[in-house]
This record gives sequence, structure tokens and C-alpha cells, in this order.
Amino acid sequence: MNEHLMIMFYDLLLLDDTVCARKSHAKRRRLLRSLVRRIPGLAEVGFREVVAFSSANAAERLTELFARAITQRWEGLVLKGCNDPYFTSDCDKSSIKLKKDYIPGLGDSADFTIVGGNHSAEDEQEIGIGKLWWTSFFIGCMENKDED
Repeated sequence: MNEHLMIMFYDLLLLDDTVCARKSHAKRRRLLRSLVRRIPGLAEVGFREVVAFSSANAAERLTELFARAITQRWEGLVLKGCNDPYFTSDCDKSSIKLKKDYIPGLGDSADFTIVGGNHSAEDEQEIGIGKLWWTSFFIGCMENKDED
């Protein structure tokens, strides 16, 4: 089987020297979509669905979405208000992370995040797909997550 990896971008917390984490999720997603060059099968902006928790079928809808997340091999779901910032000190506004990692035997073996990027004009020319903001990414990986 010839399987390739795809980069899924979901959120934007920092852009150059601008902290985006204080902006609402909706604003961060609009900004992210304006920055990411989608390449089907290689680079996409991650899926987002709004669930009205006051609706009669909210629990059923959430169950369906979590099952989809697991079968699609997504990291999980984050439940929070659409207008909430990434971080909040407001105790009335909180988020819930619903991840398969929290269920023994279903989680991934590694957690990665992009912690930086670089632009090289030489690499951009070699890649040959047009003007790029970044040609290299710096990836961080969590090791020994279960150790204290």
C-alpha cells in the first residue's frame, strides 16, 4: 500500500509577531484559510462543525462526529464556543478536548506540532510550485508523555 501523509492545519496562534490566540476561533480560522495553500491530498485546513448543544439531537450528533474522527484517524474533537479565544481566564468559558488518546489503546504513538518555519529563496526555486511563505517547518514532538 502506498500511503502518504497529509498536513492538516487547524488553528493559528501566532503569525510573525502577532499573537492571534486572543482572537475568536472564527477569526483565527478565517485568517488561517487565507494563509494556507490547499493542495488536495497533501495540505488542507482541518474540518470544523458547529453543534448546537441546546438542540434535541446534540448528543447523537456529537457521538457521530467522534466516531467519524476516530475512523478518519483525526486527533480528536475540541468542544468550545465559536467566539471564544484560544486561552481564557474566564471560568465560565471553557473547552473540552475529546481525543481518542484519552481512551487506552486508541491513541497515537506521537504528538507533533509546528513550532516554527523558515523561508529559503533557493528552496522555493527548487520546489518550483510558485511563491511560498515557508519552505521549511520546524516540528516539535512530545516524548514520554506518560512520565511525570
